[in-house]
Amino acid sequence: MPNVLIRCDASVNAGFGHVVRCLALAQALRELGVPLITFAMTKDCAGNAMAINANFPIETFETSHPNSKVERLWLEKLILKLNISVLILDIRTELSLEDTSYLRSKLIKLVCIDDISERRLAADEVFAPAVPQFKNLDWNGFRGRKYIGWDWILMPACFSKIKKKIITSGYHRSKLRLLVTMGGSDPYRLTDRVLWFLDTLVGEYEIHLILGSGFVDINRLIKRTNRFTHTVYIHKNPKNLPELMMRSDLALASFGATAYELTAMGVPAIYFALSEDHAQSCGALVSQGAAICLGVFDQVEDQSVRQTIENLMADQFLRKQMHKACLQLIDGAGAKRVAHIILNGAGSDSTQ
Repeated sequence: MPNVLIRCDASVNAGFGHVVRCLALAQALRELGVPLITFAMTKDCAGNAMAINANFPIETFETSHPNSKVERLWLEKLILKLNISVLILDIRTELSLEDTSYLRSKLIKLVCIDDISERRLAADEVFAPAVPQFKNLDWNGFRGRKYIGWDWILMPACFSKIKKKIITSGYHRSKLRLLVTMGGSDPYRLTDRVLWFLDTLVGEYEIHLILGSGFVDINRLIKRTNRFTHTVYIHKNPKNLPELMMRSDLALASFGATAYELTAMGVPAIYFALSEDHAQSCGALVSQGAAICLGVFDQVEDQSVRQTIENLMADQFLRKQMHKACLQLIDGAGAKRVAHIILNGAGSDSTQ
């Protein structure tokens, strides 16, 4: 079995999705018998503790924004030091195609996760969701295999286990369960914005707030929700997240890795996009009837947000249709599939 190095980062602004999905992949690789799986992160990466808590060793670099040459030299040293055969990249850094090609020459295999940069052209395997950004890319010079589709979404194994328990039900309840989750840190305070709307809406419903590990000022939210006429439950970095999602009738969320988890759990959702890139990616779920995208958060009018929430809360039939579409789209077992291909190889390219 090869030793594996996983390069990823997390931050308050960029979110925790890269680390969460890489941890899911690392767990799957560990279950298949990989002897050493090490995470390579910048020193002040907000995800360092997540890897350590999952019992994976980490190697850190001093600067938060290494340039391409510096990052390449650092990774090369780690490859030699740890006798690495497989390097997995899930990054948004300046590491260039030239540098990734050089690193590939030191390895048995290079893997890129959800990467539209030219780095992917040096990879043996590229895994990505079925989002528009990958459809028109130039793959000239690529010698590896690409796996683009909903089967390759990385998420913790607990989601695929819980999914087996899900049935098409729950829409008969008189009191809706609304789940609000705006990422690991919510840097744009979208939780506050959504709560402002929910506090003014009429009807019978309860609210479940999911706050990630990077969320601050939780006491302020507690004080605010104590004045709500509706019941509000606050969950800080919950371990039973799949169950909380599964029991929800509707989610209000920022688009990111959580969107795919919500989809796997069959939850109809309204998403804020944090960027134009996120809006495009979310559009792929919208086209499948699994989500509603409001657009980039700072370009959406308050009235549009309110109207969209009210309409979906009132439309039981549409929620049920979205629920079915979600369940058919993502099964939550992507990490196991990707781990198997990384270690054992596979046949032809797969694109959905």
